[in-house]
Amino acid sequence: KYFFDWYDLGGVVEAPIYVARGSQYWPRFAMSKCSCALDDRVMSLIPKEGVSLDETELKALLAYLNSSFTALQAESVGRSTGDGMLELDVRPLGGILVLDVKKLSRDYASRLAALFDRLEDEARRLGGADSAENVFGSELAKELTGRDVRPGVEGLFNTVIKEIDYAIGDILGLSKDEVETVRGLVIEYARRRLARAREPQPGSLRGSEEVAAIEAPKRAKIRKKKGEGTRPALQRKLDEFFPKQ
Repeated sequence: KYFFDWYDLGGVVEAPIYVARGSQYWPRFAMSKCSCALDDRVMSLIPKEGVSLDETELKALLAYLNSSFTALQAESVGRSTGDGMLELDVRPLGGILVLDVKKLSRDYASRLAALFDRLEDEARRLGGADSAENVFGSELAKELTGRDVRPGVEGLFNTVIKEIDYAIGDILGLSKDEVETVRGLVIEYARRRLARAREPQPGSLRGSEEVAAIEAPKRAKIRKKKGEGTRPALQRKLDEFFPKQ
């Protein structure tokens, strides 16, 4: 009924929440407030059939999704790229544990919803949540990235996200020390992931002390077998291994 040709996707489904597949510093879950089309680098979250969330419940869920509790799970199940980006796919994202906002008291739901509104406002005031200092604050961002950052920024992690974490900890019956353990694990995961993005020192390894320069290994010569063409085995075309139809 809706499919016209090979280029057509067969219709449009509205999604209240979306998240980018890749994030450098913090997985950001956004509320869809306007009509827009998403490409394959953005994943949409659509409630199951029969599940209806009002605006307060939706914002309460978004507050949780932007918390350290979700970030810790994302760091655990996501894939780290060579430049330190955290990549999420449909399957690991679908396995992340969330609060059942339908079972929250209205007071708790309203509290989380208000914190999500504050998170949006603060992110806009900072100019976005895509820089290390805006997320972690200047001091922690410099430590995590090893580079100069904009000074004097307190960061979302140290302000609104911290309040969201404590509110969720209150709902789950966790102490402040237990919430701080979760927050500390997120930072440790991010530290290890972002360390891979730093440029290595050319020709040396750094540990407790600098060691001697290491020469690049010489390329091994590829010996051709009798009757073999001039191309080495790893340079053959893919269609050489599959019959042509």
